[in-house]
Amino acid sequence: TSDGDIRGGRDKVASATMNKEAYSGAFRWTGAYPGLELGYSWEYAPDMNEGQSGPQVEGTMHAVHANYMPSRGFGARAFYGVWDLKCPAAGTDHNACATNGRDHQWGYFYEGSYRFDVTETQSMGFFVRRENWDDKAGTKTGTTTKNNTTRNSAGLNWWLTDAAVLKIDWEKKKAFGSNAVNGVNIGMGYSF
Repeated sequence: TSDGDIRGGRDKVASATMNKEAYSGAFRWTGAYPGLELGYSWEYAPDMNEGQSGPQVEGTMHAVHANYMPSRGFGARAFYGVWDLKCPAAGTDHNACATNGRDHQWGYFYEGSYRFDVTETQSMGFFVRRENWDDKAGTKTGTTTKNNTTRNSAGLNWWLTDAAVLKIDWEKKKAFGSNAVNGVNIGMGYSF
């Protein structure tokens, strides 16, 4: 959107339009070690507003990741990404991107895990993860503050088969200037 909110600028899939082109690419390398993947992603959108009203916002995203996930034993994942938006000067009609800090956004996570067999067909695993992001890390004026958010989580997965899993995790989320919030997530997954 013209205020730089990346998630808020997305259309619902059923009503998505494409009025402006965007360019993206990704590289993935798996030749270093069995189970290890290294990657880089890039996206350039010359008009993130897709022709909507308001000034044109140009955005570039860079991201790197590492993923080591053997079928059993210790695993690890990490990701870092950054968006840089070229926002029109403050004061243009309906534009807050240049003053609300959304002209620069970043985030990362890292995770460690361990998976082991319970029976011949079932396995269990646990993980710990730390995430940190700020979608208002850029230029700010007035009362606008950063939005640095940290989330720590730990969880347990029980694979009933290779295609079905039960999941539970605990998380503690803390946003800049607010109290920490604890939560529990319970889920089930099925792959077909």
